[in-house]
Amino acid sequence: MNIRLLRLVPVVLCLIVLAWFLPKNYLRVTKGERCTVSGHYSPLTDEFILWDYGPKGLSFRKAMGGHKCSSLEARKYLPFIFYNDVLKRKGFPLCIGGRNYSYQDAAKTHSFRFFPGEVFAQKYPLHFLMEASPKTADLSMPDSLMILDEDKVRFVECNTGKEKQEQGKIFTQAMLDAGVVFPIIVSATNSNPRKKFDEGMVFIDSTNKLFQIKQIEKLSFCKYLNYTFKEKPLSINVDENIGKKYFAEVATEKGVYLVTYKKGVVRLPLPFYKPDTSVLKVWSKPVYQSVILKDSDEYGVTHLLALNESWEQKAAHTEPCPKTLAEHKTWVDYGLSMLSPFRLERYVSDNPQTLLYLTLAPDMKLAAAACVIWMLVYLFLTGQRYPGISLRPRLRRQALEILIVVVTGLPGLLSLWIFGPLTGKIQQRG
Repeated sequence: MNIRLLRLVPVVLCLIVLAWFLPKNYLRVTKGERCTVSGHYSPLTDEFILWDYGPKGLSFRKAMGGHKCSSLEARKYLPFIFYNDVLKRKGFPLCIGGRNYSYQDAAKTHSFRFFPGEVFAQKYPLHFLMEASPKTADLSMPDSLMILDEDKVRFVECNTGKEKQEQGKIFTQAMLDAGVVFPIIVSATNSNPRKKFDEGMVFIDSTNKLFQIKQIEKLSFCKYLNYTFKEKPLSINVDENIGKKYFAEVATEKGVYLVTYKKGVVRLPLPFYKPDTSVLKVWSKPVYQSVILKDSDEYGVTHLLALNESWEQKAAHTEPCPKTLAEHKTWVDYGLSMLSPFRLERYVSDNPQTLLYLTLAPDMKLAAAACVIWMLVYLFLTGQRYPGISLRPRLRRQALEILIVVVTGLPGLLSLWIFGPLTGKIQQRG
């Protein structure tokens, strides 16, 4: 078998490109109409009010029984979501559970969100550590940048690039005195100067212990927050707000934690949370906390939770993928499996540094059958190259080409059709 090595190079390159290009554009073309499910807990009816976003627009229904609600009725059930409607109806003060809530109370709604792209984003050990006790009422950006090294902390002036060695030694020693073990695994600050106060930097050292460090009158104040994570920490978000009961959120490989002011570190009851696929959003309401946990794949289930003021589960509801979407995904997977047994992806949410990622076909049995069909098609298309030659000599001569098509499917067939053949013609014996 005489293989043309120079032709093998463009065939392999074309195969890599088509293994990414064909599935990507197939999924783009076959993408169905957007249809999502969301919802919130109603403190008036003690059940979830679901929101369906579909081709016909927005519709509401109750989670129990699926009873459809009008837009006006659903908005009445959610006074802490549509609090402006309650104000127009002069419904304040609002009495729920024996407690009265004013318009200002209902308007104090805070939220945070975790999604794979944020949790697994590349973390840089560079922070602006603000002065937590400024001389004026407003916070301001510091003139130096805080850099976390493997064994110490450095401060570098932004204008000149000079290192403040004395300040770095002070902060490094303060962290060592508090029990910090370098290097720092995960750290975060909030460098927004418009916030009302500053909680400094929250970080986790190499022993998975949680710490907080502040800069007060250019001196370091570092303390251990009395919590050690049992699993690997992935991301931290710091967000200071006067109305919030917590100032930081921590995502680990097994759950999500809140760093609160009064109760220390609280773990959210999220048994279905997976950092590589889950999209989490949490709203803090005056009476309850509303949690929406979805899969990054739009065809996954939606988990709705209501937590009480102690962040304990009060109610839960699981909403499956809409039937029309599930049927559409089934047919899309059939077509995707018939293209190739695998596809290449350029971006993976749980590993942003990945250049190429190989994903297997949804149905490998169908993919294997399709590869056999593509192989037969290729033999038929290349039959004119070998006139009067029986099948057995052709199979021996085209063994490498057949193997490429059987393993890669349509991308291999097109690559060989464009840049092939890889072998010379069979010489007939007279």
